[in-house]
Amino acid sequence: MMRIAQHLLVLLLLISNDVSATKFTYIPYSPDQFISREKYQTQIHDQFENNSTVLLYGLPGIGKTALAALYAQGQMQEYALIYWIDCRHNVTQQIKEMFNLLQQKFQIPFDFKKLSLNNSLSLLYDFFSEKKQKILLVFDNCNDYKEIQNYISLAQKNSSYFLITSQDKSLHANRIEIGGFEPKESSQYLSLGLSFKEDINLTYISNMFSGYPFMLSIIKEYLMNTGTTKEILQEIQRIFGSFLEPKNLFNPEILDNYKGFLPLLEILFNDFSKKNPRASEYLLALCLYGPTKIDRNILFKHLEKNENDNLYGILSSISSTSLISLNTGGEKMSFHFHDIIHKLIRFFIPAPKRQDIIKLAIDILYTSLDKESVSSTNILLKENEMVTHAESLIAFCEHYNYSNPKLLSIKAMLFDYYMGGVRNFDSASKVKDSIKKDLQNAKNEFSTSYYDALNKINIGYLSSIKDSGYDLAIKLMKEALQNLEAFDYQYADDCLRCLTNLAQYEYLQGNLRKAEGYIQKCTGYYHRSVSATYKSLFLCIKSMIHLDDRNLEEAENALDQLSEEIKLVEDYGTLELIRKNIQADFYIKTDRFIEAEKLLLTNIEDQIKFFGGDTTSLSAITYLLLSTVSLNTQKNQKGNVTQLERLIDLFQTTYKSDEKHRLQALAWRVMGQALLIQKKIPEAFAAFLKSEKIYKAVFKNLNIPDVELLYFQIIDSSIKNNSHRVAVDYLQHYKNLFGIESTRYSDLLVSLDKDI
Repeated sequence: MMRIAQHLLVLLLLISNDVSATKFTYIPYSPDQFISREKYQTQIHDQFENNSTVLLYGLPGIGKTALAALYAQGQMQEYALIYWIDCRHNVTQQIKEMFNLLQQKFQIPFDFKKLSLNNSLSLLYDFFSEKKQKILLVFDNCNDYKEIQNYISLAQKNSSYFLITSQDKSLHANRIEIGGFEPKESSQYLSLGLSFKEDINLTYISNMFSGYPFMLSIIKEYLMNTGTTKEILQEIQRIFGSFLEPKNLFNPEILDNYKGFLPLLEILFNDFSKKNPRASEYLLALCLYGPTKIDRNILFKHLEKNENDNLYGILSSISSTSLISLNTGGEKMSFHFHDIIHKLIRFFIPAPKRQDIIKLAIDILYTSLDKESVSSTNILLKENEMVTHAESLIAFCEHYNYSNPKLLSIKAMLFDYYMGGVRNFDSASKVKDSIKKDLQNAKNEFSTSYYDALNKINIGYLSSIKDSGYDLAIKLMKEALQNLEAFDYQYADDCLRCLTNLAQYEYLQGNLRKAEGYIQKCTGYYHRSVSATYKSLFLCIKSMIHLDDRNLEEAENALDQLSEEIKLVEDYGTLELIRKNIQADFYIKTDRFIEAEKLLLTNIEDQIKFFGGDTTSLSAITYLLLSTVSLNTQKNQKGNVTQLERLIDLFQTTYKSDEKHRLQALAWRVMGQALLIQKKIPEAFAAFLKSEKIYKAVFKNLNIPDVELLYFQIIDSSIKNNSHRVAVDYLQHYKNLFGIESTRYSDLLVSLDKDI
């Protein structure tokens, strides 16, 4: 009722006040401060043609804020309201301030202060939508999408638009990567505010730094202080040019011995740092992946001078920059940061702040393992240096007796890698002991509701990959979900992860109805999640469940969504291989065997490139699907049986107990079908019985399509083998499990009656 009343007030306002000519703009920057960058201005405009939200991302100091300000300034006639929000400060407070200003400007006849923030925003969006006017909100320096997600989700389509700047490319799918200046823009920037008495070519200097605005700003500061003579410019070219020659770029001897480089850069940086509180963050970006690959010693010297209460603040800023190295500079860039963070912990951090910095290091490693990949095992296999960082961080944390849920998750990933990746059981045993120790202390360490939930997710994950089985994993995941749901949709990513795990565990035990229930519950969290990885995993499980349940239309829809979502995952190699297997299974179930075979053969080639061989658990499933194709196309069943025997052994060595049994049961059933085609009835019958024995041992619920098909094949092969007593017994089992309404049941009755 309250909501309807508020809408009526909006309508009254529209009737009584014609505010179409009234506009309001708040942009805390002057356009003459910035260089117009036409290429990006055009890209932003084009993105807004089809999207209401656009993300500008890139390195710190690359010019994201400047571009957002220039675009907003240029669109003042297009939007009735433009408002700038700096996410480094309290976002909620800034939005409240916006309402106060709008209240005065538009003379709105009700008091926003008496309404909730959500209702106020809804009214604001409705107000401009009804007037067919557009508004633009700029969220500058956003590092956490959850901070602004709710404000965006309430918006009206075709009326409310949002421009976000961030160092994190994963914040939104509609994104533009911001690079350095074009050569002309660099020269224009260097010339702005400087007086050059001589005809000087600035192109060489701008090219040296790939047009990186931050580096050019340092040079410009230097020129302002020293003058703009040709000799000074030549000195800059000599110092930086020599260092930047390809043969010298990564040569530590050149770096150590070249006296001209470091002193000049230190002078430039020290001068810049006095005027810019984010100087440490920018310098770290340059140390990690900037055009000049600056010696990290400068960073440490700078930090040594700041051994005070501000040090932790500087490091917090640095940590956020290191996280973006995963998104803009690639995974390898995060390795450099691990070296830096370990040095900081050992040499510069006073004891009271040490645990805070250790937590930052854990966050960064956890992000590099979890956020950028669907499978921690695969990323660890790809990047052995990651293993080294994980091991050293765990040892360091144990030395200082520190643990948290993310460290526990890192240990679980490492355990998984040792057990399933390199088969290093001694190392796996040590990690397992470390995990046990963490779990014993867990009650004292993780007391808050959210961290308790994360802890349970991690323990649940451990239970699912070890001998504890799925029962404990399901129990812990349910408890974690209960904790997380208390926060409404605040932790949508974690809730989606939890529910997807629950659906997977039930699915692997044959409980399709329960699995479907969890999939349905995922929908609300799916639409609010910002993690492309978790959303892709959800769509994988959803499509597999629908395929097993023969709900082909829903399976196809999920696969179509997965094809699009997976593109947003940074390192989607493993996910794409899994998707191709699921897609091939869909082709098989829709009798498109040629397409399935082509896709599976391609997938095997891709897996050999990706893993360096075809003996992984994923390859085993691909070969099993190929055997199913061969079965349906009547190709080489003798070779097919040999392949299936190999797969049964492969499942034994590459999978944990429950999953290997399930896949072995499936392989024995397919083998029975292949033997039937060869008229080897007794052998086929024996293969089917082996499959049934495994299903009974592993699955609590046998009322699933695979088992129905298996029982049909057992009865059919029993009749052909003249084992009528066995056929009658299994027909009764079939009736008890699947009912007499089944078409197959009627067919079996007719077949048995004729044979007898």
